[in-house]
Amino acid sequence: QTNLILDCRELIAETANVPVSGKIYVTIYDPVSTIQQNSPALFSVGDTIEVCGELKPFSLKENPHDFDFRTHFRKQQIDAVLTLKSSQAVNLIAKSSVLSWKSLRQQVHDSLAQLIRKNTSETTQAVGLALLLGDRAELSPRIKTKFSQSGLIHFLAISGLHIGFFSVFIWSICHLMNLPRTAAVILLLLAISFYLSIIEVRPPILRAASFCALVTLGLINWRAITTLNLVSISALLILIVNPTDLFDVGTQLSFLAVAAIVWTVQQDFFQNPFQQSWLPLRWRILASDPVLQSTLQSFLIRYFRMLYSIFLVTFFIWVVTAPLVLYHFKLLAPVGLLVNTLIFPFLFLILLLGYLLIFLGSIVPFLSGILGACFDYSLCLLLWVVEFAADIPWAHFELPAPPVWWLLVYYSLILLAILPVQLNFTHYWNWLLQKIRLSMVPAWILMGLLLPLLTANSESLHCTFIAVNHGISILIETPDGKTILYDAGSMSPVEQTYSKIKNTLLSHGIRRVDLLLISHADRDHFNAAAELISNHYIRAIAFPQAFLSQKQEGT
Repeated sequence: QTNLILDCRELIAETANVPVSGKIYVTIYDPVSTIQQNSPALFSVGDTIEVCGELKPFSLKENPHDFDFRTHFRKQQIDAVLTLKSSQAVNLIAKSSVLSWKSLRQQVHDSLAQLIRKNTSETTQAVGLALLLGDRAELSPRIKTKFSQSGLIHFLAISGLHIGFFSVFIWSICHLMNLPRTAAVILLLLAISFYLSIIEVRPPILRAASFCALVTLGLINWRAITTLNLVSISALLILIVNPTDLFDVGTQLSFLAVAAIVWTVQQDFFQNPFQQSWLPLRWRILASDPVLQSTLQSFLIRYFRMLYSIFLVTFFIWVVTAPLVLYHFKLLAPVGLLVNTLIFPFLFLILLLGYLLIFLGSIVPFLSGILGACFDYSLCLLLWVVEFAADIPWAHFELPAPPVWWLLVYYSLILLAILPVQLNFTHYWNWLLQKIRLSMVPAWILMGLLLPLLTANSESLHCTFIAVNHGISILIETPDGKTILYDAGSMSPVEQTYSKIKNTLLSHGIRRVDLLLISHADRDHFNAAAELISNHYIRAIAFPQAFLSQKQEGT
């Protein structure tokens, strides 16, 4: 299918044409660019088109814990969806001007996307497009799930990591060319502006870009950089562009990550890793004097310092963002701490090869093959790491979302633990109060993990009918604490059906269903069963003997 956002000008009604304004989300159920193999798209960004389809508002949540599409699109000022059964219902009225900004932007974007597709394999091209251009439409649900379970989903979405490395990449080129500071800053700002023009600018990208722009402008005037001012100005900029973005989970995670990084790099245990008391005295002495170090020891000390720094930053980012991720996505992936620490330098190598491919490969065509092969091999290795990490036992957990009050107390305790509070007590009492403040955070985390286990069993029978569109799934909770899932299917895609059932189970505090009972072998009764079984939601399964017959009508 093809999805696009349409700026509306006129609604063609039965009696008259009504002038309208606003945006709608359009879904066409066949790809407009593949009506004929390798044929160009029927229309592009900026064209004026006439479409005929079913126009309706976004549906409300069918289950209490489903994703709220209406609220999600409302934040983007999109209030309705138009569904087309075929691209034949699209009529091109007027092409956009070749010299228009939207047309030029789309042409550059499409040429770079074509360059990536040409130099990567079918397995890796969707990941390459997501990493470099932010195009995640071609990513399969399975790949997205694996990246989430491995703790590397942040790498698939262009964010501060990508913009920061892109800025370092351009600044290094300016340094190699020995450009004056003012010229280098101007070139960097132009490069960031160009990169933002060819990708979809989301709040985390806007935050990172404003950070880089303000820092580089400060470099021209030799001004001191105040992190709190940068954060405040970035938040104000996002507020001006779209106030609702401040309530977006991506924006909140972005600012939490920045706060964690800023706090971590200011701590003594980060700045002086070899002066910590838990290290052996011999190591501390050896690290403090380069004269005492052999070549191998010097390399190992630098490597340890790098891994130690990456782990600390990753750990504290995970501490402040994991509860919010669990609340919104019901997923906890502690394996990400280890994976991010070990392959962080490799992630930068992938981005370096990708930027060289789309910028240098566009200018010097004969280099695109070499750079593309290296980029493709690195993506293959990344996908292998993601698959391996996601399949490690106990690497990730799908858990019920914590209550809002638990989140509020958690972040309040985090603030209490890190704020410099000094009281007029003796040294011993100040030391004791500091230990108590620090111990409250893990104690509260433990309480949050035990909270679902403290729910008392009901003495009555409960049946929950899960809305799965054309299909059926009923959750039965018996008085003795047993759970039965009667059917788990729908005519909708498997991922949608599985998500609805999974969210309902987790909201009821159920991580394992005692029995999955499948009534008969129609797709709309069992299409999500395999997904539930593979993710360990089912203890036992039962079905009639006729289920195994391959000659049933409608199977």
